Amino acid sequence: MPWKIALQKIMTTKFKILFFILLIAVLLGGFYYKDNIWGIYNNVGKNLQNFEKTDLGNIINEFKKEVFTPSPLNIGGEANNVVMFKNQYFEHISPLGIGPAELVKSFGYDYIVTGENLILGNFTGEQEVVQHWMDSPGHRANILNDRFTEIGVAVVKGNYKGQTVWISVQEFGLPLSSCPEPSASLKSQIDVNKNQLDLLFLKIENKRNEINNTNSRSQKYNDLVDEYNKLVAEYNALNTQTKGIILEYNNQVNNFNQCVAGNN
Repeated sequence: MPWKIALQKIMTTKFKILFFILLIAVLLGGFYYKDNIWGIYNNVGKNLQNFEKTDLGNIINEFKKEVFTPSPLNIGGEANNVVMFKNQYFEHISPLGIGPAELVKSFGYDYIVTGENLILGNFTGEQEVVQHWMDSPGHRANILNDRFTEIGVAVVKGNYKGQTVWISVQEFGLPLSSCPEPSASLKSQIDVNKNQLDLLFLKIENKRNEINNTNSRSQKYNDLVDEYNKLVAEYNALNTQTKGIILEYNNQVNNFNQCVAGNN
């Protein structure tokens, strides 16, 4: 009876924004061996041209009931496979310290949450690969995670530690574009208004000092008071406007945070 091996790994990375502070949370999952990775086997799976990653994606979608959108995740998965064979390692984090999050981002994929499933071994087909993942709670959780709306799948055959094996990679993601980001123009307007308010405040203080040093019975005094009152009115109007913009911007930030957290 053919001997088969299956080594699997899982990783999930989350992106979250809290006002202007970006926080990255990395959750490392486990992996397991099926039989012994160094055992002798006499059956190799399909030829590379017949082991279709599109079939693998279709089978995954049978479980998830969702059509994934093509994305840079495919390229990231393929690159990950090549690098693992070249450098002879089977880990989520490369010897250079590059993880799945950094990998997909290097291919232009800005994410809210991203995850990765790995498997190494020999298989009769795509269905068996997916079944191994589905039999592992952590990997199954990645596949069925409602937050992952995009996936990249790569399958590569090569030599690993002297053995001919397949390595398959799933890169999951929820793109940053899924959550409407706070308006950059609003933030810019807030900064401009705050600078104007600071300048107006200085003018008001200078005008106040000038009034205090002027004869209260003179016409100049009355003129200065009028100028002072105009500056105060201008300041108050701009301050009220700015408060409204800040309120709108903070609402957008809150909505974005809620979206990132998966609360809406």
